[in-house]
Amino acid sequence: MVSDDEIMAMPQGDADRAGVRDRWEQACAGLHAAQARRVGQLGDTELTEAYRGLERDALQRAAQARR
Repeated sequence: MVSDDEIMAMPQGDADRAGVRDRWEQACAGLHAAQARRVGQLGDTELTEAYRGLERDALQRAAQARR
């Protein structure tokens, strides 16, 4: 089994070939969510919303990868 750290270090194409694309997308979404929380604490609303958008996109791609 591939660890989440190994998955995050993979380029997207490698994640596809390894059959872990949905986990890769979920890990990306988690990273974007954490970044949004950190930036939100600094009061940068525009950047926080940008990270939340990236999180939503990554979650959607993860759902598509599972299909």
